[in-house]
Amino acid sequence: MAKKNKKDCDLKSCLLCTQCLPSWLPAINANRQSLIYKKGELLFKEGAEVKGMFFIEKGIVKVHKKWGDDKELILRIAGDGDIVGHRGLGSDTIYPVSGTALETTTICFVDLPFFNDTLRVNPEFLIT
Repeated sequence: MAKKNKKDCDLKSCLLCTQCLPSWLPAINANRQSLIYKKGELLFKEGAEVKGMFFIEKGIVKVHKKWGDDKELILRIAGDGDIVGHRGLGSDTIYPVSGTALETTTICFVDLPFFNDTLRVNPEFLIT
């Protein structure tokens, strides 16, 4: 289980902060969680309900899915500044993939309702 990061992000580094209106930053600050995942720890699991979006501050995350009974297909390796968990957006809010930390990874997490509000308020974020 991820632990809370005692040091908050600078609100200048992750994709969420850099692509939103400056006036939206206080809302992000009030609604985000800074989390640390250890190597091998799951951020989200294939088949689970989408709870929110994960913005990688520092670290590496493997995005993968089951392939057969005992294999996995690696779809992407995400790093500093990337977003993961967005494949679960849409009408069926279930993660079709899993995300696993490949090293100690610091994440800025926002829950799904706040992320949806962010998209409504910051239309430029949609085309980034």
